[in-house]
Amino acid sequence: MQTWTWDEIKLDIDEFNPGKTLIWNENTSTTILHGKWKKNDRSIVIKLIFQSQKRNYEELKKNLQNEINLILTSNQKSVRNIIELIAEIEGELPSYFPYKYLSPLPPEGFAYGAVLMSYEYNLDEYMDMKLLEVDLKYHILTEIMRSLYDLHTIVGIVHGDLKPNNILLDSHLPPLIRLCDFGLGNINEDRVKNQNYQTILHQSTITAGNHFCGTPIYAAPGKVSISFLR
Repeated sequence: MQTWTWDEIKLDIDEFNPGKTLIWNENTSTTILHGKWKKNDRSIVIKLIFQSQKRNYEELKKNLQNEINLILTSNQKSVRNIIELIAEIEGELPSYFPYKYLSPLPPEGFAYGAVLMSYEYNLDEYMDMKLLEVDLKYHILTEIMRSLYDLHTIVGIVHGDLKPNNILLDSHLPPLIRLCDFGLGNINEDRVKNQNYQTILHQSTITAGNHFCGTPIYAAPGKVSISFLR
């Protein structure tokens, strides 16, 4: 996997939409940045964490590296319909970094991140925009199921937070489908114990200590207690 410098990226500062293009998530201490890849002018997404943060930078970096490794493993094993990982990026942020679009402002300086391909819509946005005919619904569901089948049987990866916001689509008909955001993912040891894959373990996809991880409304039946939902 490549490691990039900021010179590999073109940020279209003048075209930024603060509500869509740059998102600072205070709860997870990540920033989602949209830009362009200079090599081919392809849209990309950069998921960043900053060194000077309330939470421990090394812990945040380890969690993001776990996500990167899960996506990289899926890409290398030709798992269908997984977001494409382009590179890691780490180093001092450039002077042109668009801090003014972040609210609240994260700390300036050193950052680590994953560079990923970008797609036009998530499934929520796509369903709001289009009236989905039966054939299109069948295509979307089939491609999602193919991806999950490959994840579970080829590499033993459990996504951990599958929901419409983490399913991406492009503008073609029928659209390309990509699963993204493996931040709560893990590899099931039982599935891969006899295979030569590096086992990357994470906290439970549903609970970490006494804290819920994931999205309750999309969690598998039986994984969320009734008392939690009240």
